[in-house]
Amino acid sequence: MLNLNSFKKNGYIICKSITPEVLNNLRLTLFDMLQTSYKKHLGVLSNFEKFSIHEVNRIFIELENQDHSHITKIFDNIRNTDAFYKLVNNELHIDHCKKLLSVKNKSSVFLNSLSLRMDPPNSIKFSYGWHRDADVNVDKSEFIQAWIPLVDIDETLGGLEIIKNSHVNEFKTEHTDYVKNAVKNGKKKSDPIVYRLPHDTKIITPGAEELTLTANFGETIFFSNKLMHRSGLNHTNNKVRFAITAFYHRSDILESDWF
Repeated sequence: MLNLNSFKKNGYIICKSITPEVLNNLRLTLFDMLQTSYKKHLGVLSNFEKFSIHEVNRIFIELENQDHSHITKIFDNIRNTDAFYKLVNNELHIDHCKKLLSVKNKSSVFLNSLSLRMDPPNSIKFSYGWHRDADVNVDKSEFIQAWIPLVDIDETLGGLEIIKNSHVNEFKTEHTDYVKNAVKNGKKKSDPIVYRLPHDTKIITPGAEELTLTANFGETIFFSNKLMHRSGLNHTNNKVRFAITAFYHRSDILESDWF
């Protein structure tokens, strides 16, 4: 059930918004892509089970260890599949987004920052430090973010880490002012700090209280664009964290830079 009061109070909510068959369809597409890439680059697979998470983890890690470009191709292209579009545009999911955004009419919502995070064990190469996406995404836009696991995610695998109440109180990191200035000067895509904040970025505002959110396959974490957050690190030895991320923007706010 969608608890709007809880979302407004905490800046996030965890609920079910996508049917298992839609999730399974994307997961099957991902597994097929990994299997095909493995056969192309590493050789024959024997006794491969399409929904064996253990086998998928092994295949992913072997591909990543041989050449990260194998994973990059899957990352780039899975977003172009009908399975991905059906997931991020799922009717109930979009309805939840509109309610959380308080959209009163039948306007569409704008989507961006669509990706499938695939975080291998004990890697920080593609992790982001503490940040608020409201500072770097579409200027003047009001949006919410969705974090959709394709596997059960606990703290060891790396949950979504947030700073409590940061959607209503300002918390700064050592890079906050620098990032805002870089964005203001048109360097949002070119500045390496803005592009990927170091994972060990420190919060300098006193009183910051960290909280790790976890979710299972079938659940979605919706959170405010103003909520300071980062992805937790994958501390397992042999598992990959798979999670869809997507931003949903109100299209009825005419002063935004969408158009």
